[in-house]
Amino acid sequence: MTTSVLSGKIIDDQNEYVIGATVVAVHEPSGTMYGAVTNVDGRYTIQGMRTGGPYKVEISYVGYKKAVFTDIRLELGNTYVLNATLYPSSEQLGEVVVTADAKANIGASENFSTGRIQETPTVDRNIYDVVKNMPMAMTSKNGGITFAGSNNRYNSFQIDGTVSNDVFGLAPSGTNGGQTNANPISMDAIQEIQVVVAPFDVRQSGFTGGGINAITKQGTNKFQATAYSYFTNENMYGKYNAARDYEKQKLGEQHTRTFGGTIGGALIKNKLFYFVSAEHKSDVYPNNIYPGYIDNYLTQDMADRIISKYQEYTGIKETYGPRDIENKSFGLLARIDWNINQNHKLAIRYQHNNSYDDNLSLSSSSFRFNGSGYRMNNKTNSIVAELNSHLGESLYNELRASASFVRDNRDIDYNGATVQIKSANDNNNTKIDMGTEYSSGANYLNQD
Repeated sequence: MTTSVLSGKIIDDQNEYVIGATVVAVHEPSGTMYGAVTNVDGRYTIQGMRTGGPYKVEISYVGYKKAVFTDIRLELGNTYVLNATLYPSSEQLGEVVVTADAKANIGASENFSTGRIQETPTVDRNIYDVVKNMPMAMTSKNGGITFAGSNNRYNSFQIDGTVSNDVFGLAPSGTNGGQTNANPISMDAIQEIQVVVAPFDVRQSGFTGGGINAITKQGTNKFQATAYSYFTNENMYGKYNAARDYEKQKLGEQHTRTFGGTIGGALIKNKLFYFVSAEHKSDVYPNNIYPGYIDNYLTQDMADRIISKYQEYTGIKETYGPRDIENKSFGLLARIDWNINQNHKLAIRYQHNNSYDDNLSLSSSSFRFNGSGYRMNNKTNSIVAELNSHLGESLYNELRASASFVRDNRDIDYNGATVQIKSANDNNNTKIDMGTEYSSGANYLNQD
């Protein structure tokens, strides 16, 4: 679901239904126009409307004074109820008063507007930092999010109404690119987020956990551009080593850098709009687990002896010690919106993500030499086209077509025979790996 609904009932000063009144709603930033006519019960419904606002709504009927409402803002997936009373045009009237201002109940749900998104604190600019503010949501240990205790793999994550979650189920976050810790979409490209659990709307289906639907920003008649950057380095982190009784220790060079920007406007005023967003993120830090980093870990002397023996048999010299772990991503989103006429609106959106993440799988009970890791790669390309059409006073249609191409693979450098060292009497699964990473050479996952 990518749109909103406006509905209500029109009566006159005698509390009689006004049949055939014309309702025209205009999205003021873009000039996008929608219209409807009241039925025999004085009711009207306009579906497929652009979210947000402000909207200006005019209600008119022959022989009656026009009613005008301003500063109306619509929520994604919700119905804004706007009732009105029309008075004969001969009467002198002041300000028109809105008789109802509410959204229809669609079940357990939460909407996050652009303002709420911007006001939500976030460290890594992840969409889940916003979603977890829903009372039924909770982040899980593996980095995903659960609703009412359900497994995060039962969720549905959508961008502009198109499924964008990791359908194969390997990414802890449940989103495409999650295996490389990449955010599925830039926060600055999001117009609104709706989170639903057990919704009434039959269009929101395909999940038994929670449904997260993010819609992207659209261009308006006003040219707008933004640029932003976020930066940290080793001087902004703590300088005490928890593994060595919090002794003061100089950190190695590391940084997190994010650069991005957006641009949007109109190619043809009130008719054709564009919006583009790009974001690059780089996270580089040294691994902090290596021989000798604490007293009861693999010692440097033992590591040197293992390396010497391995070189004797293979002719390859392994290494250990701090090395840079890199996590980088680039995201691009481009969108075109075309107001064909009052009854037909077309939107086309393309999204590209390219990311990678180095993985050494180090822990207090396992160690890999520097040549025994791998680099996880992800490339995601998706395109969606949506046509919203009003085919009559009581017939509305959404036509959406999409295609997504997801490529996940692991890069390894051949580094000699794989060797794994384990204690015969160890029940804690303590181990040492060296040589070529043993499980990644043929790991390719293509999803279309």
